[in-house]
Amino acid sequence: MNKYKIYRIALFLSLAVLLIGFVFKLRHWAGANVFVIAAYLISIVYVVIGVMDTYLDDSKSILEKGVWLAGFLFITPLTGVIYYLTEIKKKPTSR
Repeated sequence: MNKYKIYRIALFLSLAVLLIGFVFKLRHWAGANVFVIAAYLISIVYVVIGVMDTYLDDSKSILEKGVWLAGFLFITPLTGVIYYLTEIKKKPTSR
């Protein structure tokens, strides 16, 4: 399986589980923390792929690599979507 396909699956699965967890939290239902924790555990997959892909790309400057790393570490879901839209979708091998 292609690493970009794994990235896409992990990203969207993580976002879906995180959204379900947030709904559970808003409604004060039991099990909300389980969904949120599961979403962040799933997000480890696409964070590792994104960070490794960024650092192995020689066309990016060290500053750009650092910005992607900070984004993946601190605002993981948003950075994951932005990375998917700007970097993954434009690669010809990602389809």
